[in-house]
Amino acid sequence: MKQIKLTTAALLCGTLVFTSCDKHNNDNQIDNAVYSAFEREFPGATDVSWTTNGNYAIVSFDWNGSRSGNKTDYTAWFEKTTAEFMMHEYDINFSELPQAVIAAFNESTYSQSPWTKEDEVDVIKRNGENLTLYVIEVEKKENGTETEADLYYTGEGVLVKEVLDADKNPDYTELLPSQPANDVYSWVDSKYPGAKIIDLDHEDGCIEIEFVYENMKHEALLTSGNEWIYTKKDYNRNSSVLPEQSLSYINSNYPNYWIDDIEYYETASKGNFFSVEIEGRYDDDVELYFNTNGEIMNSKPDFSDEINGGMTTNSSIQAVIDERYPGAIIKEKGNDDGLTEIEIYHDGIEKDVYFNGKNEWVRTEYEISYGKLPESVKNYIEANYSNPDNEADAVETPKEEWFEIEAHKGNSEYKVLIYKNGTLKAEYRD
Repeated sequence: MKQIKLTTAALLCGTLVFTSCDKHNNDNQIDNAVYSAFEREFPGATDVSWTTNGNYAIVSFDWNGSRSGNKTDYTAWFEKTTAEFMMHEYDINFSELPQAVIAAFNESTYSQSPWTKEDEVDVIKRNGENLTLYVIEVEKKENGTETEADLYYTGEGVLVKEVLDADKNPDYTELLPSQPANDVYSWVDSKYPGAKIIDLDHEDGCIEIEFVYENMKHEALLTSGNEWIYTKKDYNRNSSVLPEQSLSYINSNYPNYWIDDIEYYETASKGNFFSVEIEGRYDDDVELYFNTNGEIMNSKPDFSDEINGGMTTNSSIQAVIDERYPGAIIKEKGNDDGLTEIEIYHDGIEKDVYFNGKNEWVRTEYEISYGKLPESVKNYIEANYSNPDNEADAVETPKEEWFEIEAHKGNSEYKVLIYKNGTLKAEYRD
């Protein structure tokens, strides 16, 4: 399906005998100990090719060993300096998935039209860890737009990651730590015994950990010195965990919205709270925050003071942010419906910047007061509507930019989308 095909001439002296060519033309600077470790783990492998990524030597090959029983495409990862076997990946048919994964997928919206699934599934296993991930690829074509999604499930059927429009040949190296992580693994085990670490990223000023504990997805943020900042638990749409006062607030103030996601934050110094994402009929998301008593909070706590003023992120994402929003401070990173969400503070405004699985910028959203809208936009609103809200939403995409304002026409309320030049994009009656 999406097997990584890694090309290099270093080891392709023959297609059947791997050991006969090795070590005299090593463009990737891979130590002989890595080749020996590979031969021990996968004897008789054919069609072997190597490349490197960071700390890891990565090999693609065909193999019919005991791990699957059938000859199939494999990829394996070895630590370059220690030659330690770290991880491998291969394909199976959808019907071979654990029943818990099949059941979880069938209960998701991704199993419904217009989504369709691929028959082959990627299986990822990390050596020495009780963790197996199953990556199901789905796609849809809607309103002339094609969308693909990679869905990562644990063997227990927990959806731990959604990635929209990822590369056709993903490099799963990101599932391995970029530097020694023994202290982090020990920290997770001490607080969440038996947890399965999914992903671990070392960034300047902080460490981000994704893990599954008690069959629920968790994310923790530590300082570079392993000091705990927060852990958030993903409840998905399980509204039963919210205090009654929170539910009453949502039902009273947003009667035409539904709950799309709930996260619970436990923090070292900012108190504990719920983050609730609700969604309206026109894909207009709203983020609400409630304390543990169910009372609405004015805003989300700011953690940037605990991570030296801000976070960093993937270099290609960081480059886009630096170019479009110079001087921006990254406050938090997360995932939203398969996109990477970067919360930034730029020019005195909090903005949400979204990227797809290729780390391509998709859109940016932020709130702006009505008074700060361009005059052309306000003139159009005031000529055609009445009683506009005091706050509007600004949306930026690679193709266009517009504002979303709620206003009245007659006895009805409308969501009005207007381009910067005051031209109407669309209107929706609430």
